[in-house]
Amino acid sequence: MNNDAIVAAPSSTALTQVTLEKNLIAALTRLQHTAFDKELLVSRVPVAPDAKPETFFGFSIGTYHFMVAASCFCEVFVDTAIASIPNAPSCLVGLSNVRGVLMPIYQLHSALDLELPKKLIIFAVGKGESAVGILIDSLPISLLLSSSQRQAASKEENPVLQQLVAFHYFSGQQHWLKLNGVELGTQFLALANQSHKPHAYLSASSELAYS
Repeated sequence: MNNDAIVAAPSSTALTQVTLEKNLIAALTRLQHTAFDKELLVSRVPVAPDAKPETFFGFSIGTYHFMVAASCFCEVFVDTAIASIPNAPSCLVGLSNVRGVLMPIYQLHSALDLELPKKLIIFAVGKGESAVGILIDSLPISLLLSSSQRQAASKEENPVLQQLVAFHYFSGQQHWLKLNGVELGTQFLALANQSHKPHAYLSASSELAYS
């Protein structure tokens, strides 16, 4: 008698069970790969430009908060000399020499019925001959805002703001007024041409260190 172990051939039921298990494993594997591929494709779908947060530089003038897109070339100058211009319009403070180029410096305080700042801080936008400066009350801050924070444009009561403000944003419990940095020089020049009142800020005192 053969003492070797006798291995019984698998029954058809056992073969069917094994086949089902293999098919199930294969199906689950395909599902996992499909889900992964979908997730990978979704992650590669480009986000709409308007949905991406944009960086701005924000600054205050009195109780107003303004901002300019960081894509514009911006600089800040503190206690930089400004040469006054005789009989200049009220919005034009004077000219400042920046790397050999005379940059016009404007102010919005008088148009907004605000006191002019005691400390000289200039927020400059643009390069070379296209650069313009604005007197501001505090050093600029960096802001990250998206289009979802943009508010419907409300009618500005102040005629100067009507010409300067492009959009309204709300962030950090603050109402931000977006200026068009590219057009800022042209807009301020138009304001200066509309104004015929001499600027009292520099003419009132010859002791200011702005000249």
